[in-house]
Amino acid sequence: ISFSLRGRSAMNIPNPIYTCDTPGKIVVNIQVNAAGEVFETSVNKRSSSSSNECLVEKALEYARSARFSQLPGRNSQPGTITYYFQD
Repeated sequence: ISFSLRGRSAMNIPNPIYTCDTPGKIVVNIQVNAAGEVFETSVNKRSSSSSNECLVEKALEYARSARFSQLPGRNSQPGTITYYFQD
């Protein structure tokens, strides 16, 4: 797992549990509020190596439950989380 979110640190990014039969890299675009909560997610199809529905669903689910450090005044900060699913 890696992430890009300027000025913040990860408080909790759930480790993916490999329940899908396919490996792949899924990049999730995220929007984070001032409290560090992810409130919007979408798949970055150009940066992802797979469009497998199972991987995409899991990555979006994990990204929605990620938490980052607080950053007052940044109510809608864009970033990404990259999940690497392996066999």
